Order: sequence, then C-alpha cells, then structure tokens
Amino acid sequence: MEEMQKQLENLQRQLRHSEDRLKEIEERDNTDEEEHKVLYHYRSERSIKTFKQTDDIEDWSGRIENYIDRFKHEKDKVECILGHLDHHPLTEVKFRIDRRKDTANDVLMILKDVYGNKETESDLEKLFWSRDQLTDESVDDFSLALMEIRLKMKKSEKIKKDKSELMLKCRLADGVIDISLKHELLRLSR
Repeated sequence: MEEMQKQLENLQRQLRHSEDRLKEIEERDNTDEEEHKVLYHYRSERSIKTFKQTDDIEDWSGRIENYIDRFKHEKDKVECILGHLDHHPLTEVKFRIDRRKDTANDVLMILKDVYGNKETESDLEKLFWSRDQLTDESVDDFSLALMEIRLKMKKSEKIKKDKSELMLKCRLADGVIDISLKHELLRLSR
C-alpha cells in the first residue's frame, strides 16, 4: 500500500510538472502569435510600391527583399510579398501549381521567371526570322547568334526539340549571304 501511495505521489508530481510545462509553452506560443500578427500593412503606409506587370522585377525584388528582412517568420515574408503584388502578378503566382510557394525566395523566383525577360515571344520570333548574316560576320558567328535567339524562345515557350532544330536549320540556310552555301544548306536541311 505504501508503495502505491509513493507511485501516486510520483505521478501527481509528474502531472504538475507536465501542466507547468504546458502553460509555459502556451504562453510562449501566445507571445509568438502577438509578434506574428504584424501581417497587414495599410497601402498608404507602405514604403514599397505595388508590383505591376510593367515594372522592372529586378529593381522591385531588391527593394522588397530588403523590406521583408524585418520579418521573423517565412509565412510573414510570403504574405508581405503577395500583399505588394498587383492583380496580374498575384494571379501568376497563385496559379503556378507546378511551383512551390512556401518561401519568399520561391515567390520571387516565380516572379523573376515570368517578368524577368522583357522580350516577348513575338519580339523574339520576329528577331529570329529577320536575322540575316552580316557582311563581316562568319557563318559560325551567325549560327551562334541564331542559336542564342532560339534558346531564348525555347525558354519562353514550349517548343519541341525537333521543331526547334528544323526551324534553326531553315533560318540558317535562308540567312546565309553566300549563294552556293545557301543552296547546299537548303539541300541538306530537307
């Protein structure tokens, strides 16, 4: 019986100790929640302007990165970035189901991928099809210039590799200055 009494007292002490620890944890969580509540920023008080799709992403991302350094929690940083986005950029981020959006860096990478290249697909397409060999340019340099343009186009649009190579061959053959080389390239590209 005495042994059971000792076990009961021991269990009661453990219970009190566990309750005290639970109170400490709850108080600490409540303190973190109060610090964590600094989430909403009035638009009139913002030092960072809202990012619109016509803005320079590199400049804006540098300013927002400096601004969000003051937040402790990654969730606050992400919410702050999302709160500083105009409708179109916000929609771009939200509907990217293939990309993670857990950290501020993830969100900024999505924005840089979408808005980093100022050349539109049609601009690149026009540049590619209008690019001819310059008079003082070697065929190697001309082909490298075409491949660079084509690489930019492949990043901005989903083109199959086969179609890309065929387009590159046709454009190379068509843009070469030397007539005999042009005929030979056209014959080989078929």
